[in-house]
Amino acid sequence: DAEYMAAVEAGDMETAQRMVDAAAKAAGYNVGPVYHGTEQEGLTEFFGGWWSDQKATTKEFGRQMYSAFLRGPLAFAEDLRPLYVEFNGTDVDPDSDEAISDSELGDAAMSGGPFSRFVQEKGFQGIAVWDESNAVTGMAYAVFNPNQIKSADPVTRDASGNVIPLSKRFNPADNRITFSLRSGDFASRAAAMFSPFQ
Repeated sequence: DAEYMAAVEAGDMETAQRMVDAAAKAAGYNVGPVYHGTEQEGLTEFFGGWWSDQKATTKEFGRQMYSAFLRGPLAFAEDLRPLYVEFNGTDVDPDSDEAISDSELGDAAMSGGPFSRFVQEKGFQGIAVWDESNAVTGMAYAVFNPNQIKSADPVTRDASGNVIPLSKRFNPADNRITFSLRSGDFASRAAAMFSPFQ
């Protein structure tokens, strides 16, 4: 922690960011950084929602952008499609007679319904799919539990404004994405759950 705190106090954000990136990977948060756009400020936990590897995508959903690392294992489309066929017997949409898209697979897996539980029972803790539904295409990620999301910011602070030591940043027992100077209320956190990237 001493080397990290020294970098922060010296204003050396490049070194601090390098140390944060390494600590995230060492703790198993090996996807990212990824980004989430919303109008909600001060969110300390995410109970759902989508993350993108494209910053430009998140700007479509709000002025406030969060960057994070995610922890898996994640099911990619090549994992989800056979699981969906195993669960449903087919991946063909009866309305169109075409195979459902990767984005639709992702939505089904994150719906909270029986298929979502099935994916989790197979050992996956989230999903990663190619998303073409926004102006900027890229990978879209979602995880099942808030403790799988940790801030990628070079510095995070507690409610008193103190810098959080690096050794406490990536604790999977803590659901908070980070400690925050601004406390998000429950309504804000709940709103983040029910809309992709918002």
